[in-house]
Amino acid sequence: MKKLTTLLVAFFVTAGMAYAQNNEATIEQIGNNDQAGIEQLGLENNASIYQNTRNQVNIADIYQEGDNNTANIEQRDRSDRGFIDQQGDDNTASIDQETWNSNPTSYAYIDQFGDGNDATQWQRGGSSNYLSIYQSGDDNEAVQNQGNTNYHASHGEISQDGNGNFASQTQLRGMTGYITQDGDNNSATMVQDGTSWGNGNANNLGTINQFGDLNIASMSQWSADNTATVSQTGNSNTATVIQD
Repeated sequence: MKKLTTLLVAFFVTAGMAYAQNNEATIEQIGNNDQAGIEQLGLENNASIYQNTRNQVNIADIYQEGDNNTANIEQRDRSDRGFIDQQGDDNTASIDQETWNSNPTSYAYIDQFGDGNDATQWQRGGSSNYLSIYQSGDDNEAVQNQGNTNYHASHGEISQDGNGNFASQTQLRGMTGYITQDGDNNSATMVQDGTSWGNGNANNLGTINQFGDLNIASMSQWSADNTATVSQTGNSNTATVIQD
């Protein structure tokens, strides 16, 4: 068991690096072939990495540049990656991955540029998962949740530029979803759930694009082999898609 905790001090270990100026960083690793990395250059930042590898491959990375940021990565089992990058102030990011052995692949990624942004990701089963959140601006929120039942792959991406945007993406069993928002105070919600459909990949594809301000989009796709696209340009538009 490898365990390293640092409070208000700078430290260097082969697993990672952290510079502390009233910052708090915690690294705990259990198992083999773990890696980590924490680098905090601002004030009052809080970072935590926990990894529990039974069958090798866990890599985590946290980088925070501004002040009062909070980042957490928790990875269990094998083939997780991680990564969090925050460069403004008062941002919050969380990655939680738990992969079971069946050709597992997990990544995650979170990028945030600006202040007061919040990003949350969850992934459970393997195999072949990816997640990506990119937020540039202030006070944006993004949530991604993928539970890949019976090892069927889902892929999701969220990209937000502007202020006060919200995006939520939930995908189960072999889904692909993309949300892009450019503007202020937009809201996009995507739910793709194929758990009621057989034992294979449901293979739904959902895309939401919103450019402008105060737009709202909601997309729900159930069962299998559905495709839906919502594209809105301008202000105060509303769109709803439901496919069973």
